[in-house]
Amino acid sequence: MTTKTKSILKYMFALILLVAILYRTDFSKVSHYMENISPLYLILALFLVTLAQFSAALRMAYFFHAEGFPLSNKFAVILFYVGSFYNFLLPGGIGGDAYKIILARKRMEMPTMQGVKIMIADRASGLCIIMMMLYVSAYLIDFSSIAYANWLILMASIVTLAAYFIISKIFLKKPPKVMLLSLPYSFVTQMLWIATLAALWQGLSNGKTLIDYVALYCAASVASMIPASPGGLGIKEATYFYGAKLINQFAGVSIDPELGVALSLCIFFISLICALPGILWLHKVSHLDYSPKSNSGTI
Repeated sequence: MTTKTKSILKYMFALILLVAILYRTDFSKVSHYMENISPLYLILALFLVTLAQFSAALRMAYFFHAEGFPLSNKFAVILFYVGSFYNFLLPGGIGGDAYKIILARKRMEMPTMQGVKIMIADRASGLCIIMMMLYVSAYLIDFSSIAYANWLILMASIVTLAAYFIISKIFLKKPPKVMLLSLPYSFVTQMLWIATLAALWQGLSNGKTLIDYVALYCAASVASMIPASPGGLGIKEATYFYGAKLINQFAGVSIDPELGVALSLCIFFISLICALPGILWLHKVSHLDYSPKSNSGTI
């Protein structure tokens, strides 16, 4: 099966899943939420996502530098934007990472497997922080109906952190210090995404249950790592919708699944808009100077 065929099938899967979820929702509520959001909150969300992209680009540059292949901040940001564009062009997030690996092999003579390990380590750092934020938000939600819920959350946190360092050391050959020092980049990146969620949530609704949607955002972010759709379209909406129902069931609250779907769709379209600048450098990035001395100048 060709890459083009796989991409088409993944787009079809995303659309079918999204239609199925929207069919199960009260679509009039979803559309009402999205139609009435203030443009100011959308502009704020675009600004915050842009900052998050810069932070993620610096994390990627950090991993390249740790492997002895320093990148200028300017080149790292450009490469990240091109990779983000490829992630939407080739569903599942694999396209952008594969492009970075190919470019590193051609431009820097980096062994392919070394590039693969850098990309996996980069993703693992982000995943670790997302999981920890998921545990914190789950702790702040009252799951008293589940026996030993807080102890289970604590144990999951310990296991996640241990697995992060042990797996990185054994399979990725990354020293614990390298993986530890990447976490501040991931923390800043994810806090900016959560600030984006908060801005959209405030613009869509005046509810008092932001922490529940933070938990849903983290769960949806993890689910969207499955390489089955562009930008997690369909997968994230399903996670928000059914996740909201589970929180309502086990936490005894009444959060709105339709608001979760509206939030997810807003985040998807903002992410898509913020990835579009990658087109500007699509055919230029392979010729740009990547060395740190090229940090000067505008992007």
